[in-house]
Amino acid sequence: MQKIPLLLVLPLSALVAATTFTGPAYAAAPDQVLGKGTFRAQGPGSFSDTTIRVAASDASPGIGLDAAGTLSVTDAPSNNPPASLEAEAFCVNADGSRGVVVGTVTQGPEGTVGRTILVRVTDGGQGNPSVPDTAVFGLSTLGPADALTNGFCATNFVENIPVTSGNFIVHDQS
Repeated sequence: MQKIPLLLVLPLSALVAATTFTGPAYAAAPDQVLGKGTFRAQGPGSFSDTTIRVAASDASPGIGLDAAGTLSVTDAPSNNPPASLEAEAFCVNADGSRGVVVGTVTQGPEGTVGRTILVRVTDGGQGNPSVPDTAVFGLSTLGPADALTNGFCATNFVENIPVTSGNFIVHDQS
């Protein structure tokens, strides 16, 4: 019987152990913001029903310009025709039940294409009617880098408008 030198066995076993616990199955899940929700914003003498759809994620830690996914907003004011915006996400950030998706508008009414859109949601949890999901959106003329510098992807926002229908899911990778 041939003997294998002990010095060769130890490095091979260390390599197998390192590969076993650092492979794709143990990779961190990405920050994700998913779902659709509608809310009503009441103004003086009018209201607006807004529907937000989002499916975006970012697998790298921290805030950056490397997210993937889409978001859309349809705003239907009571006193004007509805407007729809479609966007490609460039930043996704999740912290607990709060999620933020920031993107660049790719389709929308005149003057909106190329603008930065911000969507903030909170996930109230499944089957908990006392804690509704919330959402809000905004448009800006800042470019992606300036939007991040100005805190657009931060999750330290105040609660938004309660969603009256739909469901948002926020996955926090940390």
